[in-house]
Amino acid sequence: MSLFSKKPDYFLGIDFGARSIKAVELEFIKNKSRLVNYGWVNLDGTQEAIDLTSSAESERLQAALASLLQSFKPKSNSVTVSIPSFNGLVLMVDFPIMSEIELAEAIKLESRKYIPAPMEDVNISWEIVKNAQPVKPGMMKVVLVAAPKSEVNYYNNLFLGAGMSVDALELEPFALVRSLIGKDKGKFIIVDIGAKTTSLSLIEGGAVYVNRSLNVGGVNITNAISSSLQIPFTEALQLKESGENFFAGGRNINFDSIKYIAGEIKRIVNSRNGDTLDAVILCGGTARLTGIDGVLSQMTGLRVIIGNPWSHVTYDSSVAQNLEQSTGPAFAVAVGLAERGIEELKSQ
Repeated sequence: MSLFSKKPDYFLGIDFGARSIKAVELEFIKNKSRLVNYGWVNLDGTQEAIDLTSSAESERLQAALASLLQSFKPKSNSVTVSIPSFNGLVLMVDFPIMSEIELAEAIKLESRKYIPAPMEDVNISWEIVKNAQPVKPGMMKVVLVAAPKSEVNYYNNLFLGAGMSVDALELEPFALVRSLIGKDKGKFIIVDIGAKTTSLSLIEGGAVYVNRSLNVGGVNITNAISSSLQIPFTEALQLKESGENFFAGGRNINFDSIKYIAGEIKRIVNSRNGDTLDAVILCGGTARLTGIDGVLSQMTGLRVIIGNPWSHVTYDSSVAQNLEQSTGPAFAVAVGLAERGIEELKSQ
């Protein structure tokens, strides 16, 4: 679901994370998505989140983006950009059944009831959830999405300075549904574990019903390794990324952040009155931590899998191993952003 949109020739998605910027460019050939290019640049020294009011942070992002685009050389001059879950709002709201024209007017009047910000300060998008179970006859479910206009303007200006235009801005959960679930109409929880935050999204029938952001992420896990083994943070980070399984072999490290994530997963499941969940899907850079799927499965009693955003994308065999084993879950948002344009093309 985008907050505004146009149509590019190629389909470029760029995901701004707390510690890196990731880019994926796709094209549509023979009814399939094909990888044109992908890349990333690290953001060493960034704060807890991207500070839109900091000139120093803005300059750092501009320099990092310029470096990425220079090496990436995208074919498209427009881009779909992610907005982090913690900077937006996703709500599932019940409305009486009406036409889309009537609904658009109703949302203008009713949005202030649900969105805790002045209407002039936010961009609002909405979509009717088809085949959803209404609370009572004569009603329909509508997902409302709100994002600060300051964020929209920030990214517009950031890419304008790089000689590009922003084709669309999209909250991360919608990109993740596209890249990890696709047309599957089951019930899932997507757990996107980033460097500083974790996003939990309950997906039913392809729609985002619940979205929560937690202030824990990969940095907390690295800190736990550093503290338990009494080694520097940088060494703990290298050890974490080496493929070692810290949940086996008697390491006895207390990962409070993982326990917290597991508890929030169970809270979402319990709030749905015992609905059967098909799977918990892990993504984000920390999803590559060896054994995290197994330990979360033990803690929640649910099926937990590592998401693979490349599963329905074709690419050269020369990059297959790196895509599938090394970078896979970390690029889930960027792939979903790039696929948005292809999704629109296919619907024409």
